[in-house]
Amino acid sequence: MRLPSVRFTVRRIMVAVAIMAVFFGAADGLRRRRGSFGQQARKWQRMASAEYIASLSVVQHTTFGPSPLELRISEAHYQLADHYWALKEKYERAASAPWIPVEPDPPAPEWPSDLREFRNLR
Repeated sequence: MRLPSVRFTVRRIMVAVAIMAVFFGAADGLRRRRGSFGQQARKWQRMASAEYIASLSVVQHTTFGPSPLELRISEAHYQLADHYWALKEKYERAASAPWIPVEPDPPAPEWPSDLREFRNLR
């Protein structure tokens, strides 16, 4: 049985190279997108951890139990931590499937206006 002969013309080789370039370019773009989403997931995880620690540290440094103000501050930190944790999970899912579009981030929960001076205390 005789194999069919394939002619390697310059045109066919150029088409094959162009197809491979598109394929490798798309693969590299997905690899970069996965890395970017992974970085964002790690950033949100660090922020969530910091807020969880802040929510716990507010109520643990009291002798007679937390005051109502300390409980409100702790709850505000806890809400921020939950928001950041949800973003971390969103970007981990996006990193596992980088070809799927990602919706915009929801806004962070608003820090209570009467507790603004306590926002950056740790």
